[in-house]
Amino acid sequence: MRALTIRVLLLSLLIAHVAGMPAAQEIVDRVAARIENDIILLSDIRTLSRYQQFLDGKPETDSQILERLIDQWIVRTEATVSRFPQPSDADIEHGVERVRKSF
Repeated sequence: MRALTIRVLLLSLLIAHVAGMPAAQEIVDRVAARIENDIILLSDIRTLSRYQQFLDGKPETDSQILERLIDQWIVRTEATVSRFPQPSDADIEHGVERVRKSF
């Protein structure tokens, strides 16, 4: 009887210990670049790469995509700082229509 009690107690301790252990860790994403208070994630680069693969049949390298994303960040920040006026809805529609006609 005492052996059974010890086995049950050990089994209970083992289950409690295993239940309290953290699960295996997995890296979900990585920071590819930090620009001031913003970050560019590796998943952003990979998403753009897959999009280019879909459209053009060949993606750029990760470093080329990262350079382009940094350039876009700089342009967007400069436009915000310079208080560049936002286009009106009519201007946007006109630009979209012009692009449609080019195809």
